[in-house]
Amino acid sequence: MDEFKISLSTADGKKDVLVRIKSRPRTRNFNMWINSDGEITLSKPSYTPKSEAVEFIKSNVGWLESQLRNWKPKTPVSVWLAENPKIYADAKEWKVWLRPESTTPFTVEDNLKSEVVFAFNSEESLKLLIVKFATERLTAAARRIADAAGLSFKRLSIRDQGGRWASMSTTGTLSLNWRTIFLPEELQTYILSHELAHTVFMNHSVSFWIFLNKICPGAKKLDKKLSDMSGRIFSIC
Repeated sequence: MDEFKISLSTADGKKDVLVRIKSRPRTRNFNMWINSDGEITLSKPSYTPKSEAVEFIKSNVGWLESQLRNWKPKTPVSVWLAENPKIYADAKEWKVWLRPESTTPFTVEDNLKSEVVFAFNSEESLKLLIVKFATERLTAAARRIADAAGLSFKRLSIRDQGGRWASMSTTGTLSLNWRTIFLPEELQTYILSHELAHTVFMNHSVSFWIFLNKICPGAKKLDKKLSDMSGRIFSIC
């Protein structure tokens, strides 16, 4: 793994920040994110030299500074949900009820009232319940969006991707950050549409954005809105 230091303006003033550079054989474009620990990582195609990765980092200084200003310390998911008892799925907001100290973790859903109870005995068990809930619903949402746009993917995987919302592999696997379930529907739709657009354009060219805007109108505005929210949501752990 390579590294690169760059001087950035942060909430604490100007300082040198380390960016880790990972080479990935199945990646065709650059992807940069900040994880829940505030660490910056850039993934690049294995055939791309470090010099091009460095130029990409330099060209995205504004984005990095914005993300670092919005970055928040980690917040346990139970604490987050106690303060913000809602998640989003099936084109609606769900009220979340937490039942801690349950011997066996389980979920109770009321689709008519749009309410869900998560009974858990640890932060990890609560996270697993949320991942299961999200996987079923976001897979269905991705299928609907793909069908409407005439696109396809093989399967959807929900996991902890640190400070990255999603990715689309060359083999057709759409990977989503489990925290996506905390985003309003319009931003979930944007993320899914963005990754599905990569089945046609495996880059962020002008053609990619034109195509994305056709299947998800207002994509650039939604991208900005997502960027503004990312720091808070990525703090959930």
